[in-house]
Amino acid sequence: MTCSRSLMPVLAIIFIIALYSLMWNVNAKYVEDHIPHRHIAAVVLLYAAYYSVHLLCFDMVWKGGWARRIIGVVGITVLYWTLFPVMYKLIQEWMPAVGLQLFDDTVPYNEADFRKRLISPYIIVVSMAAFTVAITRLIQHHFEKRQLLKKLTGLQQQFIKREIKTHFISNILSTNIGAVLLDSKPDQKKKIIALIELLAYFNKVDQGCMGLVSLKEELRQLKHFIAMINQQYGEGAVICTGIEELKKSEDDIPLGLLLLPLENCLKYARLDPKFPIMYSVRRVNEGWVISCVNYMDWKRVETTVRTGTGMEMAEKQIAGLGLPIQIAVQQDEEKFFFTININKL
Repeated sequence: MTCSRSLMPVLAIIFIIALYSLMWNVNAKYVEDHIPHRHIAAVVLLYAAYYSVHLLCFDMVWKGGWARRIIGVVGITVLYWTLFPVMYKLIQEWMPAVGLQLFDDTVPYNEADFRKRLISPYIIVVSMAAFTVAITRLIQHHFEKRQLLKKLTGLQQQFIKREIKTHFISNILSTNIGAVLLDSKPDQKKKIIALIELLAYFNKVDQGCMGLVSLKEELRQLKHFIAMINQQYGEGAVICTGIEELKKSEDDIPLGLLLLPLENCLKYARLDPKFPIMYSVRRVNEGWVISCVNYMDWKRVETTVRTGTGMEMAEKQIAGLGLPIQIAVQQDEEKFFFTININKL
């Protein structure tokens, strides 16, 4: 049972009790000719009946499939068009038969006056029903948002503890990803999905999953990674050349191999479009040469803890699978170089 399904009846009961209490107090304190309590109870029951049915109809219209919404709209329309004949039958004929006369029989019946006196309580009933549904939905949204943020915070901590420590990933995880998800516009959905896919992919790599994946799949995640970096640090923070050539390849490579150069360059990069990270892929004979070059940020070099876990895992995979792949890392006073040579797999 959802929050709205359990909360709405509670709010409805509270409103009905509040209405009865209001009418009882007005009758007891401010009216000289007191109305019998059973008459007040009868009026409240009429209010409650119309209020409850409108509540159900508004709930269908607010949040339901097309069929439910149509039923809700039809229900509200029927209630309005049958209000006067149904209430005439109840108030003028049926209720007097059981001793509940809500009108002065010494005054001649006036249809226009009867309709006028009915429309005000009807508007109150409709407004109460709409208000109840709106309040319920707002409370539901609040609790769902809290639960989602709680889950996402847990997910963030889970990823952080699993040593996804690059500057970019740490920044993304430390931001309020829950708010981004909740407040995102339709045109942002692709970016959110890409981020989730990328985090899941990093998690697989981080957990030491062994085996080969297609270059096309690895390229897809590399593009996600580059797009996120450029969004975080400015368009042009990473400049790529030659990666579209990988689409044509049917080769398989170790999981995370294309991400490894960029991840390592990020640790020491200045991360500024004026000093971009250069990621390039070029075909050499039957293989590939992948290189990543960045301008050094020496302050970051001094503060970055070098675990070597990513390199170690990649080299372990390469050795375990017996692949013709060599990794080379170099740096000088200005730049850091990460190169992967892939012969024909």
